[in-house]
Amino acid sequence: MRTSLTRTWAAGIAMLALLPATVTAQNPAALQQQQQMEQMQRMQEHARQLTETMRQMATVQERAHQLEQQIVQEMEQHRLRRDLDVQFAERLRQEERLREMARSMNVGAQEMHRAMEQLRSMLEQAGTPFQRDVEQEVERLRHHWEMMVGSMEEGIRLLERLRDRVQTSAPTGG
Repeated sequence: MRTSLTRTWAAGIAMLALLPATVTAQNPAALQQQQQMEQMQRMQEHARQLTETMRQMATVQERAHQLEQQIVQEMEQHRLRRDLDVQFAERLRQEERLREMARSMNVGAQEMHRAMEQLRSMLEQAGTPFQRDVEQEVERLRHHWEMMVGSMEEGIRLLERLRDRVQTSAPTGG
């Protein structure tokens, strides 16, 4: 008796599990609503991932800004020492070039961050339906930006190493 009751109970639960699919298939409005909800969830996930990429870009931007400020301080220290003979003048020119590269990376990171904010705003806008191909392009763009963040992080590391080498290298004659 208990086994029969358990089988009947299991069959009833299985039927209930199929009920939403049956109701959805019979009700096109419910199907459309379900698809819209799924799309909205995907867009929210894209926005969440984009927010993480934006956080990483903000870190790159901050590092570039700090590097630029450090180079400016080092250049000012050299100027204050008033030992700008020909050898130190060349070193100062190299530091100025490095400062400009760091500034450019900072500005580039700021602009990319703004573009990411625009895309995230578009994704988070309630009720904005996207076609599947547009959604795929959004994901490709987010992935591309994520790769660019990695490249910019590597660029900052390279600039920091260049700065360190310029500082530790013996000045060369002009």
